[in-house]
Amino acid sequence: MIIVETGNKFVTVESIVVQCGTELDKVIDLWCDDKLPLYVHFEGCLCQLSCTIHNVDDSALKTNDDYIYTGISTPNSLMDNIEQYGGFIEDRKNEIINELDSYQKNKSNLTNVRQFRRKKGAEICYIPIGDDQLYYDGYAYGYWQVKPGATTKFVKSDYKVFNANPFFSDDDNSSFLKVIGHDENDFLTFKEVIEVSINNLYMNVDDIEKLACILTVSPSLEKVESGSRYSKIEHLALYILLNEYCLDNEGNVNFTTMADILTSLNKNKYGGKYKFNSETVRRWLKNVSI
Repeated sequence: MIIVETGNKFVTVESIVVQCGTELDKVIDLWCDDKLPLYVHFEGCLCQLSCTIHNVDDSALKTNDDYIYTGISTPNSLMDNIEQYGGFIEDRKNEIINELDSYQKNKSNLTNVRQFRRKKGAEICYIPIGDDQLYYDGYAYGYWQVKPGATTKFVKSDYKVFNANPFFSDDDNSSFLKVIGHDENDFLTFKEVIEVSINNLYMNVDDIEKLACILTVSPSLEKVESGSRYSKIEHLALYILLNEYCLDNEGNVNFTTMADILTSLNKNKYGGKYKFNSETVRRWLKNVSI
């Protein structure tokens, strides 16, 4: 059983790892293999949004509960009527200026998860390349999905996020994360390097059952490998807890007692299946610096 605070739709990966009794590396591997979406949280981060100009006549969008109808329609043949399409682009820009777009409109399921508020006076530019895009500066709020790159799985430190439009960059960004919005064609770029700690990644509670099913396939999870992603702070926290609550009669840390307590709590309180052992706990605390 996964315990989630009432009304909280997103939970840190760190919390999920503890409650599922699994390893952080395993969750990260699932994410890098595109089997599990993860998210980052922003509280008014200044950046730039590139968003696809959707055809509101698209029936797939109209049947979506999150679709926001504005009454503005797309020309039947965009190439046949350039002037009309120019007007269509201007209408889309006005939606953003008047806060009627899908990232700002009130009482929307989408804006309850994430919002992008246009910076006052920011120019809204149009890129007629591939899927037509509008891009403009503003402030990101809420939970945005992060997509790993081809080489993200090899990163052991904090992750880096695209700080320039990936389409116009010659630098290798194969390990960088891409921050996407309501769909995969909408993405954020940043004016400076943004780093994301693995402890600041979130999971949507709707995906927890999927994770639980994947983990249930392998009930006897192996020990944490030497290349584990646990931080020094996590090691220090465990070290303090062990010294406070799991000492033997001679005042030394009792790794077996700690392993038994963790296993019992994981099974009886959180419904997890992972069995901790003394060697695993001992390895967590190697080279802890106070």
